[in-house]
Amino acid sequence: MKRFWVVLLSIGFVMALSVSAFAVTPNFTGTYFVRGQYYNNPSLLDQDKGAGRDSWSSITQEFRLFTRMTVVDGLSLTMRADILENLWGLDQNTTNPLNATTVDGTGITPGAKATDMKRFNTQNISVEQIYMTFRTGIGTFVVGQKSAKPFGWGTWFLNSSGTGGGIDWTQRFGDWTLMAEAIKKQKGDMSPNGVPREPLLGQQDVDKDYFDVSAAYKAKNWEAGMMLTYFRNADKRTTAATSFLVTSYMFDPYFKAKFGPLELEGEAYYMMGKKEFDTSTATRQDRNIKASGGYLFAKYNMGPAWFGASFSITSGNDPNSADTNGQDMTGGVLNTFGFATDNSQTWAPIHAPTILIGTLSDPIHLYTPLGGKVPDAAGPLGGAAGAGGNSGNGCYDNTILYSLKAGYAVNKNLSFDGNVWFAAVQRVSDKLSSSDKLGTEIDLHAQYKIYDNLSYNVGVSYLFTGDFFKGTPANNPTGEDVKNVYQLTHWLTLTL
Repeated sequence: MKRFWVVLLSIGFVMALSVSAFAVTPNFTGTYFVRGQYYNNPSLLDQDKGAGRDSWSSITQEFRLFTRMTVVDGLSLTMRADILENLWGLDQNTTNPLNATTVDGTGITPGAKATDMKRFNTQNISVEQIYMTFRTGIGTFVVGQKSAKPFGWGTWFLNSSGTGGGIDWTQRFGDWTLMAEAIKKQKGDMSPNGVPREPLLGQQDVDKDYFDVSAAYKAKNWEAGMMLTYFRNADKRTTAATSFLVTSYMFDPYFKAKFGPLELEGEAYYMMGKKEFDTSTATRQDRNIKASGGYLFAKYNMGPAWFGASFSITSGNDPNSADTNGQDMTGGVLNTFGFATDNSQTWAPIHAPTILIGTLSDPIHLYTPLGGKVPDAAGPLGGAAGAGGNSGNGCYDNTILYSLKAGYAVNKNLSFDGNVWFAAVQRVSDKLSSSDKLGTEIDLHAQYKIYDNLSYNVGVSYLFTGDFFKGTPANNPTGEDVKNVYQLTHWLTLTL
């Protein structure tokens, strides 16, 4: 594998030195960050009562490089590579870096996160995207492995990485922009390890696909748009008796506006669909999918200072319904279709609570007392034992979030901002907890620009943990209380 990368980089170097001969103009952009963080008491438990309940710290880095090669005007090739994603001090050859052993009797098993940690074990380069862009008389086409539109549409709300192989078409008509896209998210009927790859007999229809169309209008001071996406998720459609197919339509409007010092934005979604078992039984009946939510943000600028507020709600699964919202769909409605916040490289105090959602805590867990981790990802809002859907990236199904925000720019180099968050579960079930209170979180952030392209950042987050994390008498029979938690973070970001 190393030889492959050496050859590839050598070819790229030769091309860069021979641009005149190939008539290719390369352009490089990217971001490099080094981030250190300290996380106090991720167990949420009284640290004096047992081992393995104290703190966690780490230093991580990543270099994300975009290489854009313009062949001729209107035709280009873009490659995104993540280089040396690394957690300092982690053995790059260790497949289970955290050692799968139980720390104490609470069910906290750090080894369970080993698979998540593997994403740091890229010793050289991981090419995540490569696609070509070309303009024609009927619109602009993007073809290849690329960012997918529904996961970066509108505002920040519901955005995630969403890379997939596919084709999208965009055309502008004055102030209107029309777009259509088809994405192959997973090819499940081929062996992932076969050389050459071989068909898997009996699994002819286990792909993940989606198709979307959208229209957006952009005026001088405002813009708005609507996207319709059709999801088809057949990754559980196998020869097993529990085989099923999930399909869904999602309507996703958004708006942004600016009226003098006042800025407004919002986004909403409504999802409807079906989970259909190939073989129905008394315990396997078809389920309806119904999910909805929205987000509003207002910001008022007063010279070097600004003030704002936000509100978001996501319906998640209905834990009290046997036939709607896909009660038994592991990971929740939003995450089943790939939506999750994905701000792991940047501080996001304006957008999402850092500890609760997990924008900076990857690969940290929070835990419920004596009930195991919640969830199997950064942040506490999700999983079978949590508030809603979360598997991999701080997705926050089934939550209500309010916040008050403010910021102040001392000068062109130094600025401060922060949030106070109030978080609750939108639908609570006695199977999860007797309380809907997730807690109150305070996020503070300072940024100093050393150069125009190099900034140093410091962040502090403190969570007044809500009673939701006490769980139920079944998983917390001693009635142990939950404790507060805080996180300290600082990082350097270089932008090319």
